[in-house]
Order: sequence, then structure tokens, then C-alpha cells
Amino acid sequence: MTAVAGKNPVPAGTAFNKAIDDALGKQGLQIKKGDVVLFHTGWQDLATKDPKPFMAGEPGLGKEGAGYLVSKSLPSAPTHGAAKPFPSNRVSASSKCTEFCCHGAAPTY
Repeated sequence: MTAVAGKNPVPAGTAFNKAIDDALGKQGLQIKKGDVVLFHTGWQDLATKDPKPFMAGEPGLGKEGAGYLVSKSLPSAPTHGAAKPFPSNRVSASSKCTEFCCHGAAPTY
């Protein structure tokens, strides 16, 4: 996702929606049933370099992006927990995203 965003790390609050297709296109890839998707955000490097912004927010999977991944029959949801709530266009917590991505159930807020 750093290549699509043009920034490393990807800015906090960035929701991965259409950018998923953009990233796949840049790499000449497509998602197939059973694949596992991981997003490189460059965010982890902030943990030791600049911990305050690291704990203040993060980029991650958006609702549209989660629906897209559900349609690809992935066996796993590419999420991790967050210290603070995500912006409104993002799935608000790891467990809700996992529910949406793995079971096709719309998250409740």
C-alpha cells in the first residue's frame, strides 16, 4: 500500500478500499479464492522511531475494501487491533472486521 499511497508509512486514517485494486494492478496480481492478503503500510517502523503518532492512529481496511475481500473468499481477515477508533469509513475494530470479512456479516457499531 506504500507504493499506491506514495508514502512510507501510509498516513494514519487511510482506508484501503479502491487502493486494493490499484496495488494489485501495480504488481500484476489478482486475488484468488483461498489467498491470504497482507498490506504493507510501513506503519510498524514508527513504533520505535516515533511512538506517539504510532499510537495515535493507523491506516487500514475500509468497509468497501472489506466487502471486496469477502467477495474473494479469503480464509483470513487482514486486520489488527487499534488503540483508538478508526474514521467512519473504516471498519471500527478488528473483531468486527473479522466478522465482516470471514462471515459476510455486516458489522454493527
